[in-house]
Amino acid sequence: MKKIYNPAELQPLVDEYNIGSIQELRLFTSGSDNSNYYFKTDEGEYVFKIYDGINLTPDNVLFELRVMELSYKAGVKTPRVLYATNNSNHVFIDKLPAVILEFIPGENMRMKKLEDTVASELGDQVGKMDNALSLLQDEKRTRRNYIFDLQNFLKNERSIKLLPEPQDRKIFQDIIDEFKTLQNNKP
Repeated sequence: MKKIYNPAELQPLVDEYNIGSIQELRLFTSGSDNSNYYFKTDEGEYVFKIYDGINLTPDNVLFELRVMELSYKAGVKTPRVLYATNNSNHVFIDKLPAVILEFIPGENMRMKKLEDTVASELGDQVGKMDNALSLLQDEKRTRRNYIFDLQNFLKNERSIKLLPEPQDRKIFQDIIDEFKTLQNNKP
């Protein structure tokens, strides 16, 4: 069972980032691999992510942080990874790696119908991410063909016919088409 942390337990780690004192803290309930806490300080709003999922290795964590940083720099709507005062992008709590990310407000779209404009933006973001990560080297193959590897993204096209609603099939076909357009326009 995952441990639930309180502000007093997390504040010493937040202090390593020099971003103020925790004024509000709540656990996101939607995550399954990691524990994610929203917190607010006098400096801003952040997410404290604790890598407490099973089968995670230090290589997985560092790879994910690299993906996030490259995506952020490429203009993908990705939280910025903050660096602690010792210039490290992660700290440890109970021997578990943890990071602080900027909080990006938004709405959880799980189980909601996507408007065409949202689907188009999603396709645009996926294309940017693919371009940003196309040169990413993962010699240790930490997450090959997993969340961050979009080299197999187009294989999802054959599954579109399994979607229940015609408008859902159209939305995802539009995403695939936008992705193909972006792939063809790679520098």
